[in-house]
Amino acid sequence: MFSLLLCLAGGITPIITSSSNDKIKAIQERISDKVRGINYKTDDQASKIKELTNGRGVDFVVNNTGVGSLIDDISYLCARGGTVSLVGFLAGWEADWKPAQLMALMGKGAKLKGIAVGSKKDFEDMNAFIDDKKVKFDVMLDKTFGFEDAKKAFDLLLSGKFSGKIVIKVAQ
Repeated sequence: MFSLLLCLAGGITPIITSSSNDKIKAIQERISDKVRGINYKTDDQASKIKELTNGRGVDFVVNNTGVGSLIDDISYLCARGGTVSLVGFLAGWEADWKPAQLMALMGKGAKLKGIAVGSKKDFEDMNAFIDDKKVKFDVMLDKTFGFEDAKKAFDLLLSGKFSGKIVIKVAQ
């Protein structure tokens, strides 16, 4: 969600994926109709990405599912360059591909990067960008719970029936 807001602030059209058209629609309504969505359960992601980018492919993939989708992620990148940023492992640590398939990175001159905390200057630059572009993060919020309702917050999280950040307030 954070990447989505930074893309929009930078004039980049983000493409999000979800298994739920309702979640995609909720994000488009709450955040921006410039957000493009792909339902990975019903759409062929590769074809849809080509369609949404006029055949070009994407410059960046922010992967929060893990190593299992890396080969597909690389295939979604533009022909030259591009970066897959590995930031999470929601789908676990397993992969069903051969290490030689990573050669596709070389063919595209692309990069695979793990998430990293930047330098102090990177942090200051990011905050200056956020301030300059007047990025508001409250649009990411799906639901806020008081501490006394923390169990309800975790139940919502486990249900998967949300389309933004879930917050538990610890103090008033």
